[in-house]
Amino acid sequence: MEVTISKVALANNQRLTNLILLIAIAYTASCLTGLKIKNTGLTKYINRLKIEGKNRPRHSYFWTGLYGTTWILSMDICWQWVEKLMQTALNKLPFYQKGLTAMKLIQCIV
Repeated sequence: MEVTISKVALANNQRLTNLILLIAIAYTASCLTGLKIKNTGLTKYINRLKIEGKNRPRHSYFWTGLYGTTWILSMDICWQWVEKLMQTALNKLPFYQKGLTAMKLIQCIV
């Protein structure tokens, strides 16, 4: 019985180690993506830049990288709906085109 318990404990320990390693890799990848987005000056398209009255950024590199990637993925899914909406609000077209340009640049980073 002792042998079985120790094997289970080792297996759970290995699974926990693998999970922590996976989380660390995902966190690092998102932070690096966020840093690249910040260095290109495209953060204003993903998040608000600063909290009023504070001199620190509103969001971390991790948040920026995570939501930059999410923005790209959601546009891949919803682009047809967005195109239909833009046909009804032609006055917003210049802003939409500016956002598309930013998205293409962010897509190159991600």
